[in-house]
Amino acid sequence: MSDENQIKIGFLQKGWTVRWFRRFLVICSLALLLLLAVGAGGVASALYVFFGSGKSITAQGPSINLGEGQSCLVVVIDLDRIDISGTDQLGLLPRPTEKLVISTVPTGDLFAGLLPRDVVDSTILGFDTCLASLESGSWVLTHSAPGQPWLDVGERTGFTTSSTGSTVAFDMDTATKSTMIIGLTDPKTNVAFITLDADLGYPNADSWALGAGIAAGLLLMVFVVLIVIVRVRNTQRSSP
Repeated sequence: MSDENQIKIGFLQKGWTVRWFRRFLVICSLALLLLLAVGAGGVASALYVFFGSGKSITAQGPSINLGEGQSCLVVVIDLDRIDISGTDQLGLLPRPTEKLVISTVPTGDLFAGLLPRDVVDSTILGFDTCLASLESGSWVLTHSAPGQPWLDVGERTGFTTSSTGSTVAFDMDTATKSTMIIGLTDPKTNVAFITLDADLGYPNADSWALGAGIAAGLLLMVFVVLIVIVRVRNTQRSSP
């Protein structure tokens, strides 16, 4: 075989390698584009399903077992600190709304309000309440003034915020480092538990879901256009 033929073969092999590398890059780029489109669509769907149209997710919190203190008509809870454990993915979303949700088991009407700590003693002075404190991982109830009349929560003033209903909720920032007073409106209600749950929502979830959906659609359109272009070019190259 002559040197000229060897040089020609070398160039042919080099050209085939370049074409193969270009084809590999095109395939990888299209695959990445498709993954981005599917990922954006998945994010849009998840945001709308979990948080769209005012929806939220609830994290179950502790339950205060009234036990033998079922006669408690008023429960006082000092909210020294509230910790919410969430996933890292949710932490990427800005401006969440976090609420502390209070309810009873079985369900019953209640009144709940938040007081600054420095006025709690003067508010409950001379009245009986059930003081709930967390000791060694369990809730302990003690009476503030046994034998005294129950604190009439509905007539008290000075609450920074209050709410009534079978379920009441407070903004988490407001509730943190405050004292909460819960009054049962029906003294005949045999309440077994008071539950404290966390409610997490994102007011802008609809806009984020729409933006992610539009991005997914655009990426998919680009993917289809590139597929068509690649097929047309391959067809032209294979034509005699």
